Amino acid sequence: MNKVVYLIASHKNPEQTSRLAKVIRNGSPNSLILVHHDHSSSAFNDSCLEGLANVVLVPNSVHIEWGGISMIKMVLHCIRYMLDKSITFDWLVLISGQDYPVKSLQRIEQDLAETEYDGFMTYFSLFNSDSLTRKLIFDRYYFRYFKLPTHWRITSILSRIKKINERQPFVRIFPGLRNASPRIGFRRYRTIFSESFQCCKGQFWFMLNRKSVCFLENFLSEHPDTLKYYSRSMIPDESLIQTILSNNEGLKIKNDHLRFMDWSVSNLSHPKVLGIDDFEEMVSSGAHFARKFDIAVDSDVLDMLDEYNKRVTSQ
Repeated sequence: MNKVVYLIASHKNPEQTSRLAKVIRNGSPNSLILVHHDHSSSAFNDSCLEGLANVVLVPNSVHIEWGGISMIKMVLHCIRYMLDKSITFDWLVLISGQDYPVKSLQRIEQDLAETEYDGFMTYFSLFNSDSLTRKLIFDRYYFRYFKLPTHWRITSILSRIKKINERQPFVRIFPGLRNASPRIGFRRYRTIFSESFQCCKGQFWFMLNRKSVCFLENFLSEHPDTLKYYSRSMIPDESLIQTILSNNEGLKIKNDHLRFMDWSVSNLSHPKVLGIDDFEEMVSSGAHFARKFDIAVDSDVLDMLDEYNKRVTSQ
């Protein structure tokens, strides 16, 4: 059976993150679990993981800011930690602290051991997607963005003039959010993209085998301009890795991240918080994990998933 590393990216609810780590440890005794926690958002210490073998709290955590390059830096920090420590692995599975398995870990790892693919993630190119996705790709990755001071007056002014985004192709305004600074973007005269290196967009979460992980690391080491370019983009975590891997003809990447999410009541920033009413749809979806969950909203659904996966494993 392949050696799997589960990388849990968390920023809140340490109790929920530790529960997820325990579920993975019980369902996959031979895997390694890395927990990257953004300590600037909430406290998390080793005692939350006490008694769990092969669970590591990644040191020197990266401060995460929505919309910037920090999510990419977090992933690269964890990958370099793995490689520097000579950690043996066949697959790297990136999940959040608000994810949960909706298929037994045994079957997830069997799927990975038997697959013909080198990775699972979503990706859509500028030339092969719907009009909304094309617009998002253009607005986010064909402009050079600059952060502005976080102040209510600036946010108020930018919110009023944001409509200029739809009226011309040279400037983009982002008024800011509670957890993200306002930004202004200017159309780039040159980009790093081409017919053979098409800009892609997808969701952040992935499952990658060692071949894909090493290619990603080597590519960025050999092309530092790529990381520099994306550091001035908006939400680079939804494009950089997807673009690099999907443009490599030597890799076979499945356009599916094997996650169940419900966007039906979302503002496109966050999916719906899942509960008991979503149980049947989750377990019949064929996904490996679902997101997102919040134990302060509905913890019973996690108990149901635990019982379901325990029953499936014993069959």
